[in-house]
Amino acid sequence: MLNPELNLVFLPALCAMLFALGGTQITVDNSIGGWKGWRRFVLPAVLAIGCVLSHVIWWKALCVAIIAIVALSLGYGSKKPMWYKILVFSSYSLISMPIGIGLWNVLSPIIVTGMFIMSNKDYPFATWKVCEAIMGFLIGIMVGIQLM
Repeated sequence: MLNPELNLVFLPALCAMLFALGGTQITVDNSIGGWKGWRRFVLPAVLAIGCVLSHVIWWKALCVAIIAIVALSLGYGSKKPMWYKILVFSSYSLISMPIGIGLWNVLSPIIVTGMFIMSNKDYPFATWKVCEAIMGFLIGIMVGIQLM
């Protein structure tokens, strides 16, 4: 069995990286564009593997992955209204539901919505890549804390 504390180290870090990679282009000159699959498929697979390594029954791990695929495939582009974006950000809190929910599931949509708003105001600490990484980090925290 995986050391439960490692779930709070590796899952948030991997999720932050994969969420950010699955967003916009990778290189400044766009010679390496972003691939949404990092976020939509690889990240859910990492969550499911983390669950299985932590002895979560296989069908619950699969449910975590399926919910993650659906939630992370919802678009929140510039043409979507703010209420829709808040619903999408809130859907990320459902990812850990098959294995449990906690305070982070309530706080995460608030944090993500706040970061999204700040990223649109040109705060230097809230660039879009930082926001994406924080979104992924919070998903990793929500799942990792339930695996403790």
